[in-house]
Amino acid sequence: GGAPEPHERWAQMMVWPCESGEVSVVKCPKCGYAALEEIAESNPPPGQDEPPAPLIEVETPGCKTIADVAAYVGVPESQTLKAVFYMYEEREFVFGLLRGDREMNEAKLRRILGGGELRPATEDEIAATGAIPGYASPAGLRVRAEGESDGITVIADRSITMGANFVVGANKEGYHMTGANYPRDFSVTMIADIAAVAEGDTCVHCGSDLVMEKATALGRLSALGEDVIEAADARYLDSEGHHRPLGVGACVADLDAIMAALLERHNDEHGIIWPVSVAPFDVYIVALGNSEGVLTQAGDIYARLREAGVDALLDDRKESAGVKFADADLLGMPVRLTISKRTLEKGAVEIKARPGTEKELVPLEAAIEAVLRMLGSP
Repeated sequence: GGAPEPHERWAQMMVWPCESGEVSVVKCPKCGYAALEEIAESNPPPGQDEPPAPLIEVETPGCKTIADVAAYVGVPESQTLKAVFYMYEEREFVFGLLRGDREMNEAKLRRILGGGELRPATEDEIAATGAIPGYASPAGLRVRAEGESDGITVIADRSITMGANFVVGANKEGYHMTGANYPRDFSVTMIADIAAVAEGDTCVHCGSDLVMEKATALGRLSALGEDVIEAADARYLDSEGHHRPLGVGACVADLDAIMAALLERHNDEHGIIWPVSVAPFDVYIVALGNSEGVLTQAGDIYARLREAGVDALLDDRKESAGVKFADADLLGMPVRLTISKRTLEKGAVEIKARPGTEKELVPLEAAIEAVLRMLGSP
């Protein structure tokens, strides 16, 4: 999105697609819209489109869940309305209302209320408002109008306007009402987007089907708040010459998550494949054998690479070729350079990219240039 206005509370999370990720991202493949699931917007599938029916009270014994009510009355869940109750900041009772096929997104609801603590209301707290748990609706209750202080706060999802002749609770044990339509039969304090995105929803920008994927959070950019800005008394001149306060934010990067995301994307059956830009070393030098000539030449190439600005790791352990090659693949440096008695007999070194299977014998005097070329350096 665009830059935040001064003093506006804002936050952005940097994420990376990752099957084992801890957050969900909603995306539109067509227009590129993307957002965290907790704030994502969507268009739910449309509900029933039919002329308004009369409001009728019907007996629904033992039907306290949406699934039970829908099955008993013989309508789809999308033609029912669901009541969800909360206490906000331990001082305000909040009645959430959604279409029966939608789920509450508490993060959205909490933002609409201004942030703070939100917990499920108890049955006693619900009953104190005149609503009956399992058979509740705003019908017949004293609902607070927006801007007023008296009555119950009812925040309804916009899905209640997408359909007709809903089945709602009658606020009477064992009874529901059919043919309920907003705003004819009940009122709400406000209508807002408080529902979680679900499969089958479409993009609010282009109408295409949305997809959801797992991601890992790499960092977060967030506002520091008005008190920080005011304490700093930092201001700037806008295009009209007015002094305005700065929007001050903080960026926190999760290095562990960045590394995990990087390695999940860049690997194969042998181990890590480090991109050149972030590899801990550019070259893994494998010295095979313990002859003085091999070790001397390996040390010389190591020194020449360092002089050329290339970070190299020299493996001169007394291990077999198989062990050293396996470790080179496991550690995943971009280039593997091998020096052995056989290569020296040809006046060359063996160079291989990681990943890759092609090996190239390069003359000793051209080894540094070949490595730089493979790394993409001039």
